[in-house]
Amino acid sequence: YIVSETLGTLTVKDETINPDNPFDPELVVNKVHEDKVYGVGDTIIFTINVTNIYDEEKSVTVQELEGVQIEGDATFKLAAGATKEVTATYTVTKADLETQKFVNIVKVTFKDVDGDGKDKTYEDTDEVTKFEKLHKLTIHYVDKSGKKLANDYVVELYEGEVLTVVSPVISGYQT
Repeated sequence: YIVSETLGTLTVKDETINPDNPFDPELVVNKVHEDKVYGVGDTIIFTINVTNIYDEEKSVTVQELEGVQIEGDATFKLAAGATKEVTATYTVTKADLETQKFVNIVKVTFKDVDGDGKDKTYEDTDEVTKFEKLHKLTIHYVDKSGKKLANDYVVELYEGEVLTVVSPVISGYQT
């Protein structure tokens, strides 16, 4: 902090982050998850810490992306200077394994921050990048001499996924 005194006026500024914008939104909302490898069907648990930086109690609403569930109340009162931990969960899908990434953005809105009816929203992003790898399986339909009898069957699978393949009808061969 930089503290300066001028004719009885005390001014306190936090310029350690960025002198042009001395406020760090992570002081208000910070979101993290357990650092591990996730597979399809696993639950990612996000821990969201919300801090009331205002000098009076505020009504706060936490909003998550579609598909991310907030455990408990998403709207609550928070005393001045207090921090509340909120938990959110997300179930990993095959699409997450395909992209090897899930970017989650939480928004926290403080109601009527200056007494003028206007709300203030802060957000934090948490990116999950450790997922199981998809495995590629290719089935070649060939005869004993290597002659291609039908188009290849190619699929990407995650570990533990059940695969049912219906073989193509190939003239002159029994299934």
